[in-house]
Amino acid sequence: MFFEGARGQFFRPLNSKYREIVALCIAQLYRRQFTSLADYGQSLSRQQVTDIFTDSVVRSGHNYADDDELIASDPRKLAAWIFQQLRETGWIEERADAVSMTSSFGLSGVGRNFAHAFCTDNTQQVRTHHRNTRNTRNALKGFASTGDIHDLLDAVEHSERIVADFSDVIVELEERRNQLIHEVQQHDDIDQAAEYFFEFMEKRFEPDLAVRLSADSVERYRDEILSLIRDIRKSPKSRRLDIERRLRALKLAGFSDTDIWYEQLLRMIESRLRNACEIMLPSLRDALASFTQRADAIIRQLSQLSTKTGASVSDALGRIRGLSLLEKEQLLASVSKQFSNYQIALVDPAQIRPIRRRRTEKLQQVNASDVRLSEQDQQRLYVRSVLENAFSVSDRDLREAFERLVAANASSANFAIEDVQDFIMTTQIVSMGANVGNHVTQFCVEATGETTSDVFFNHRDVFAVHKAEQKS
Repeated sequence: MFFEGARGQFFRPLNSKYREIVALCIAQLYRRQFTSLADYGQSLSRQQVTDIFTDSVVRSGHNYADDDELIASDPRKLAAWIFQQLRETGWIEERADAVSMTSSFGLSGVGRNFAHAFCTDNTQQVRTHHRNTRNTRNALKGFASTGDIHDLLDAVEHSERIVADFSDVIVELEERRNQLIHEVQQHDDIDQAAEYFFEFMEKRFEPDLAVRLSADSVERYRDEILSLIRDIRKSPKSRRLDIERRLRALKLAGFSDTDIWYEQLLRMIESRLRNACEIMLPSLRDALASFTQRADAIIRQLSQLSTKTGASVSDALGRIRGLSLLEKEQLLASVSKQFSNYQIALVDPAQIRPIRRRRTEKLQQVNASDVRLSEQDQQRLYVRSVLENAFSVSDRDLREAFERLVAANASSANFAIEDVQDFIMTTQIVSMGANVGNHVTQFCVEATGETTSDVFFNHRDVFAVHKAEQKS
C-alpha cells in the first residue's frame, strides 16, 4: 500500500498555501543530491538541507509580509517548517552513520521519484535528445552478437520509451502553442514578443524536432530493427534454448510458464515499433502541423502590429463616422456590389456525404487450356448454356416472324407456334404491331372478338394483322 506509515499524508505539503515554495525546495534538494550539483563524497546534514530550503525561499521571490503566521516573516523559519513537513510525510528520510555517529538527511526513494517530475517540468533546461530508437537498435545488435539477455531486456525497455517520447513531444507542442499565444497576447512590447517567439523557434523547436524526426526517427531504423529480430529468430535451436533458460532464471513478472519468453519479448518490441510508426508518428505530424499553423498566425499578427500604418479597424470606423449621410450610402452601395456574388443559404445535411473511394478489384487471368474439366462438368456447362439460350430471342428474329405473318394477311388463329420466337410474338402481338413499324410502313392489329385454344393456351384472343397504307 502506498499511503501507509509515514506516507499516510504524503501530498499534504503540496496542498498548503506554500505549495509553490515547497515544490521549489523539493526540486532544489533533488538537484543537490542527484545532478551535477551533487557532492557524492559528503552527506547532507539537517543544517545543510535547511540552508538549501532557505535559499530556495529567498530566490522564489514570494512575499508573505502581510501573512499573520510567524513562519512567513522569516525565510529560515519557513524553511525549517517545510523541512519538518517533508520529514513527517515521508519525502525526506533520516540516515544514521554508525562510524561518525551522525545523521544525514535526503530524499526518500518515493520522494526521489516524485521530485524528478518537478525538475523535468522546466522546459528551459538543457536536455539531451531522445535516443530510444537508436538505443533499441544498439541493444538488439549487442544481443544478436553476444547473446547477453540483459541487452534484450534493455531493448524492451527502450522500445517502451519510444511511444512515451512521442506522447511527451505531442503534449509539449500543445503546451508550447498555448503558452506562445498567451505570451504574445500579454506582451505590450511587440518587439520583445517577436524576439521571444523566434528565439524559441531557433533554439528549441527547430533543432529538437529535427533530431526526433530524422536522427532518431522510428521509420529510419524500423527495417533495421525488424531485420535484427528476424536474425535472432533464425539463430540455432541450442542458442535459443539457452536464452530461454537464462530468462526463466530471472523469474520475470507477467510471463506465463506456457509462453516462450524471448519470443514474447521480441513481439513486444515489434508491437511498439508498429504503434509508434502507424499511430504515434501521424499524431505527432498532426500536432506539428497545428503548431506551425498557429506559428504562422502569430507571425502574421506580429507583422501587422509592428507595421503600425494606422489602417486599423477602429480608424476606418472613425473615418466612416465622419462622412455625411449621402457619402455613407454611396460607400455602402459600392461595398454591396462587391458582395453581390456571394450567396448565403442553409446547407442540407442529407446532401453532405463523404467521398468514398472506389475499390478496384484485381483481375485474375487463367488460361483456358490449363483448366481440365471432367465429363460431368462439361455436361453441366452444356445444359446450362442450352437453358440460357433457349429463351434468348433477338429483336431481328421477332421482326422477321411478324413480317411473315403480315405478308399472308392472316389471322393470329392460323399462326402455328413452332418455337420460342413464335410463342413470344403470339403473346406480344399487339405491342409488336406498334413497335415494328417505322415512319414509312405501319401495321394494323385488330381484334376480331373471337377466341381460340391450343396446347399452350386455353383461351387466346384472335387478331387480324395486315399492313396499313403507306404515308405520303
